[in-house]
This record gives sequence, C-alpha cells and structure tokens, in this order.
Amino acid sequence: MLQNRLFVLAVWLIAVSSISAKSIDSIQIWHDKYQVKVPRVLSHRGFYNYQNTTQNSRASLRNAIKLGAEGSEMDIWLTSDNILVVNHDAKRYGLVIEKSTWKEVKKLRLDNGERLPRFKDFLKILKSSNYTHLLVEVKRHSTKERTVEAALAAMQAVEKAGLSKMVEYLSFSLPACKALAQRDPSARVFYLGGDKSPRELYDMGINAMNCKASVYRKNPSWIKEAHELGMSVTARGMNTKKIIQEMIHLGVDNLATDFPVQAMEVRETFCKKK
Repeated sequence: MLQNRLFVLAVWLIAVSSISAKSIDSIQIWHDKYQVKVPRVLSHRGFYNYQNTTQNSRASLRNAIKLGAEGSEMDIWLTSDNILVVNHDAKRYGLVIEKSTWKEVKKLRLDNGERLPRFKDFLKILKSSNYTHLLVEVKRHSTKERTVEAALAAMQAVEKAGLSKMVEYLSFSLPACKALAQRDPSARVFYLGGDKSPRELYDMGINAMNCKASVYRKNPSWIKEAHELGMSVTARGMNTKKIIQEMIHLGVDNLATDFPVQAMEVRETFCKKK
C-alpha cells in the first residue's frame, strides 16, 4: 500500500536529513553506497497522486515536501494586473488567465476545492522546507515580452522572500531563460525546448537543460557534453521503471516524474551496489 511505501521512504529520508538544502545534482553522502550517481527526484506539478489532491495545488507541494522529493515543479502565469498565479493551462473554466485580473481569477477553484493559488502562496509553503526545492516553470504567454516579464517577476518575488537558494527555473521560452540567467547567473535555469545543444545553451549563459528521453537518445553525446560544461541535466516524463533505469544509467542529474514514490524506489534499487 502507498502508506507503507511512504513510511519506508520516510525512514530513508531521516537517514539523509543532514544533507544541506543547497542546490545539488546528486546526493553526495550516498556515493559510498551506490555504483552510479544518484539523481534527484523532481515531482512534476507536485506530489498530486496522494490523498485526493490535484496538480499545481498547495496540497501537492506540501505532499512533495513531506515525501522528501528533492524538487517539486509548478507552473506560473502573470495576470493582466501583474499577479503571479499557479496553473498549468492558459485557461481555466474558459477564463484566459493572462488576460484577466486577479479579482476575476481568484474566484476559480482547483479540482480539490482549493482556490487557484498565487505564486506567493507557494513561496510561503516553501519556507517550511529545508530539503525540497521549488521548480518554477514560466509558461509561454501570448508575447515574448510578457513571458519575460513573468519570469523576472517570479525571480524578484523569490529574491524578496529570501528563497533564491531553494528555487530553480524552467521554461520553453528561450528569451525567458536568457533573461533569468542574465539577472542571476548563479540561478539554475533549465531550458525545456530540446532544440539547442548544451554548448549553444552554455554560450547563452543558460546552465541547465530539461528534455524528454527521446531527445537524449537522438543526441547521445549531449549528457556528457553538458556535464563537461558544468551544466545540470534533467530527463522528464520518468513515469516507468524501464525509462527511469535507462536515464539513470546514462547519468542524468534529475528525474522529473508524475510518480515520485515509484521513482524513489527504482532509484534506491537500481543505484545500490550489489
């Protein structure tokens, strides 16, 4: 049962609770026990497959923190009056978020009954975490300029909250990634496009990449090239045991998954020395 599996993972988490909350690509303290590098588990849209919660909800972030996932991803939009809100799609119940005011948007509810979250709600919850990082995906807005505004507004909010070391950024928008990297070169910024090589991204100042497994299969040298440049590599869509094992074997730094419990269990088994 899931409850029993979570208890086992909780015991494992206690064993590594002394690890710093600083950005890490692998769990260094476990290197003497594992035969390959241990990647981080990033819970896609939070840990929502638990206790009747839903994607991109406050509860899904709290669940990811309780589980001990190394990261919890979420999506942001900027309303017409410049309030950052959390939602995956551009619309909710027919309302276009970026074209609506916060007064209009705040009436919306998630499937679990929560009101549509603001970004600052997630930052408040993140302050309770000393382990789980927040991964902020900046959604592509109707214009390049508005997307960049949303990205920089998010980074500014993170800085104001004093949480820069606990937040990482993602986007399919190359201009947004470049703007974030320029504002804070120390921030981890993942480009999601999959159409740029590690060298191309590095030359733009972008220090991380996040692609589907199929992209790495088509470009088998990219993971090694990225690591030689000091970049962080994420494989997303890690929702089966086979694909998780494949990407761990290739040496990715992060596994983005909708099923973090399964990913943690596969990681534990696959990485351990025989």
